[in-house]
Amino acid sequence: MNLIRSFLLLGLLLLAASLQAQTARTIQEIRQVVDLLTDDHSVLHGEQVLVEGVVVTDPNDWYQAAEATRRYSFWIQEAGESGSERGLQIRLNSGTPENTEATGILNLRKGMRVRLAGEVAYFRGEVQINLATDRPIEVLEENFPLVDRPVFIGSSIFTDLLGEAQLVTATEWEGTYLTIRNLRVINVNTNASRGNFTVEDELGNTIVIWDAHKDMRTGQNGWQKPELEDRFLSISGILYHRVGGNPPQLPGTYELHPYSPEDLVREAVPQSYMITTSSFQVCAGGTVELSVVTESGDPLPRGTTVTWQPADLVVDSEASSTYTLPLSETTVFAATIDDGIDAYLETIEIAVVPNRLRLDVFEQPGAINGRKQIVLVGRGGQRPYEYSINGGQDFRTVSRFQGLSAGTFQLILLDSNGCTLERSLELR
Repeated sequence: MNLIRSFLLLGLLLLAASLQAQTARTIQEIRQVVDLLTDDHSVLHGEQVLVEGVVVTDPNDWYQAAEATRRYSFWIQEAGESGSERGLQIRLNSGTPENTEATGILNLRKGMRVRLAGEVAYFRGEVQINLATDRPIEVLEENFPLVDRPVFIGSSIFTDLLGEAQLVTATEWEGTYLTIRNLRVINVNTNASRGNFTVEDELGNTIVIWDAHKDMRTGQNGWQKPELEDRFLSISGILYHRVGGNPPQLPGTYELHPYSPEDLVREAVPQSYMITTSSFQVCAGGTVELSVVTESGDPLPRGTTVTWQPADLVVDSEASSTYTLPLSETTVFAATIDDGIDAYLETIEIAVVPNRLRLDVFEQPGAINGRKQIVLVGRGGQRPYEYSINGGQDFRTVSRFQGLSAGTFQLILLDSNGCTLERSLELR
């Protein structure tokens, strides 16, 4: 019993020593760098710290490697409901099942206020925390109100932010969840290890938008792949200081890291639509297929609705593609297209021609080797005619059919208007 008590006491002492070794620090203190132009490590580099903040991005398995080397990261921001919203990246560099369970990292969600322990670290221009694996992340509060986030960066600040001479003064924005507006894509980099694209604002300032999830470049998991000349009303993300080169070369540049598809708001570009049809003319009682596509022939944007009129003459009045019911007279169909930007009205006229066909059958006298022959004669409608004796499996323009055995034949007369007349014939 005394031995068990001794072990428990030793465990408590080790835990107390561990807590004492981890100093409580604010995100602002951790993010303070020595000098962005010569040494952008945190002044607290290597220190074991405790830090509190609000989770603003769900944990991301950004490295996507083998289990033993899998790496997870997420961002926290200062817990104040307003202010600078300075952020800090938290990384778990060894994402084994044991470490993810011990830290509880995969249970985190945006809006949780947490306290965590780790070491102040650095990677290519970014001050961060390497998460401790011997202590779980404490969830202090859920559904924390993330008001006043993100921060809008106006053109004048944007200019200061991107100028080489402003690297030191711009550090107040580093790690902040920002929004920049009115942007145009001027370059797309599809490098397999580092997909990104560059945008330019109305004053000619440029910044790189980094594909943190590696889904943007492929258009997967809700992301839309950027293309040259795409325009965005706004792009939000974490402002990230990146230093390239090997060894890294200061002073580095700034990039913006979106963390969800909703962070990219594309400019509402008016579309043009058109109705396509399987035929502009049908015979009375015939049907056609109607479809709505963009003017370039592409499918409709996701979320677009189409409503047809007259609704009682189509199979599905809210589908982008529909079949009409049998038509008895020339009809104008109207499609109202709502793509979330505007509503558009397109019309198309389907002409209906009367069906006045007549089919006469003449059986030739006598048989050759027990085989019969017939001649079909079409009348009315619009020439030239086509004939079928097998229910429409194939048609021919020649009206004489030879070498027929006794049996029942399904005859069809087809004119150039698309009108048909069917009748049955039995040869004995």
